[in-house]
Amino acid sequence: MKKNLILAAAVAMAASQFQMIDAAHANKPGGREGKPEGVRAQEVRGAKRAAETAGRAGADAGSTRSVLADVKSARLDARLTPNEMSRLGENMKNAEVATAVKEAVAQSKNEATRELALARIEGLARLDMKNFKTGVAADALALMSADARIEQAYTSLLIDAGKIAESWTPELRENLTFLLQKTNELKASGRTTVEAMKEANQMLEKPKAEGGRAVRLNLEDISKFCKKA
Repeated sequence: MKKNLILAAAVAMAASQFQMIDAAHANKPGGREGKPEGVRAQEVRGAKRAAETAGRAGADAGSTRSVLADVKSARLDARLTPNEMSRLGENMKNAEVATAVKEAVAQSKNEATRELALARIEGLARLDMKNFKTGVAADALALMSADARIEQAYTSLLIDAGKIAESWTPELRENLTFLLQKTNELKASGRTTVEAMKEANQMLEKPKAEGGRAVRLNLEDISKFCKKA
């Protein structure tokens, strides 16, 4: 709350400074007298928008640092390198990723969902944001190829199913956690997301006696069933 008040004050001060500068120009030749009223008003509005944007950027940066501190406090960074933690912060510039990270921090406080939270954080830290798409853009991309659908499935599991799974049975949740953990491990070893998802799915299919879960998923269809209500 205190940070929000400070940022709001900073925005107000910045806007006031722009107005003072504009007023100062009014007393100079070629300053305010030489500009139509509409132009001056537009400049003031533009200055205010710039100040507000800077304020929001500062708030977002502060929020990201706070959430990353929560990730460390909850020991969800156990399998992440310093570079991956830095990348997680960068990825959190996307609002959906930021929300998913906050969800995972909350999930980590419940023993039943802690392993899922770890898998989500690890995956979110390794997301390739160049290929990150959600909503209509993701649906359009998925129509292009089977690999695109699998790439999108990984994102859907981390962002959407990762939250929905809180209401699943323990067995279903463990299956999701297994798939994410194995995919993350394979990605860390150099596999592409598509390669890692396919191989992890093969591991998931193995009998429990062989370390699997005796479950096989159609990776290309996952995104259809992972939409949040």
